[in-house]
Amino acid sequence: MYVIRSGIIITAILPTFLIIGIGAVLDRLEGLDPGPLNTLTLFVLTPALTIHSIALTTLGADALLKISVGVVAFLACTLAVSWAVGKALQMEETFLNTFQRIASFGNTGALGIPLATFAFGDIGRQTAVLFAAVHGVFVYTIGLAIAANSGGQPGLESLRQVFRYPVVYAVLIAVAVRTIDIVPPAGAATMQTIGMLGNASIPVSSLFLASNSLIRNTIVSPRLLFHPRPLDFSSRPPSVLP
Repeated sequence: MYVIRSGIIITAILPTFLIIGIGAVLDRLEGLDPGPLNTLTLFVLTPALTIHSIALTTLGADALLKISVGVVAFLACTLAVSWAVGKALQMEETFLNTFQRIASFGNTGALGIPLATFAFGDIGRQTAVLFAAVHGVFVYTIGLAIAANSGGQPGLESLRQVFRYPVVYAVLIAVAVRTIDIVPPAGAATMQTIGMLGNASIPVSSLFLASNSLIRNTIVSPRLLFHPRPLDFSSRPPSVLP
């Protein structure tokens, strides 16, 4: 049993944190600016990963439906429970919105996908990408709406923010081409190009995950863990992969 657990740690968890560690060292030596890479990942690499994985997945329709329903049910429960807890603790609206986002929307992409890939291979990657894709739809719709509400933006501006990010469109495109059966072969130049872009999203996001200002500030100042401040993510989500 000990050998099996050690093997899981070595093959699944360790590689992910080694990549993050390389990013931390690079950030310490060179001072990484995550902004441009975040934009690249958010608008190009992550949508490419979503389209390629969903369009070419070997998972059956029943499995896709079960995973999607499971993600929706999970997020609905966490949103409801976090709202109830916040109300019970009489949180101010701004803190309540921040608390809901922290409690409900985890980093299912930059951490979840590589962990699932290292642990379970290609089928784990496909499942994790689908989970992250459905999760991302919620992040870039409901999550952004909550964040925009925290920033005091008017309703129309909040709606524009929601439809600014391409992850939602990537999911719709992938489902559409799969439904009407016009997905190009995996070896086609189009799918190879999309696949190369998508594969880059995981190491790139993991590399500069440690350079995220919130993580850096928390490491430097542990008191932020106990005295958090409301964060305004209404202009751009801080995480590269939902």
